[in-house]
Amino acid sequence: MSSDKTHTHSDTHKPKKARRRPGRDPIETDHHDEPETTHEESSTAPDRKKVKLEFYGSDILKQKAPTAFELAENVAEEWVNDGRFEDIPVESPLAKAFATYSLRKAKKIEKKLEEKGVIALVKIGIDYAQSKMRR
Repeated sequence: MSSDKTHTHSDTHKPKKARRRPGRDPIETDHHDEPETTHEESSTAPDRKKVKLEFYGSDILKQKAPTAFELAENVAEEWVNDGRFEDIPVESPLAKAFATYSLRKAKKIEKKLEEKGVIALVKIGIDYAQSKMRR
């Protein structure tokens, strides 16, 4: 009994579906919300703001912990420019993934609070408290 069509293992192989463990949500990526940028694109963008952290004692802190200060400046720059936090200088891939996820989530919360006017109310309250303290 010969058949005209021979089946090989590769012919019958179907791609596996992505499986998700019950009760566990995948890490949010939200790639559809924001355009994807690379480090080269972001550093040459004309509307990208450069952030320099300067405060009392920042020079000493920069000398004592240059990598931590570089990380803080990088995160501040990404935060101001609505970045994806993908270029933060963290060596551990797991720590970088958690930091990226957490910072994106925090930025999303800030945007929601801004939309609802909560941040504006807080600023008004702070200004009012400062004016009362000056008197």
